[in-house]
Amino acid sequence: MEFSGDSLNGITDSIRAKPENWIWIHLRHEEAAAFAAGAEAHLTRKLAVCAGSCGPGNLHLINGLYDCHRNRVSRYSPSAAQIRATK
Repeated sequence: MEFSGDSLNGITDSIRAKPENWIWIHLRHEEAAAFAAGAEAHLTRKLAVCAGSCGPGNLHLINGLYDCHRNRVSRYSPSAAQIRATK
């Protein structure tokens, strides 16, 4: 069983609904996920996506995005979940 941040529940539920369309790799740190997705996109030349929770996790995704920019991996797309504020 995998446990992600609460802000990613919508994404993980959607992936679990159609597992044949996705390869889900759970990592414990957003920066590791960003670099892993970048490496996957670089080696396969296919779209790779990573998701991070709100707050500092979004900053860690930027490091992987910059690495892809430096390596000219154009098919990499980071995705960060946001939590709606209640009034």
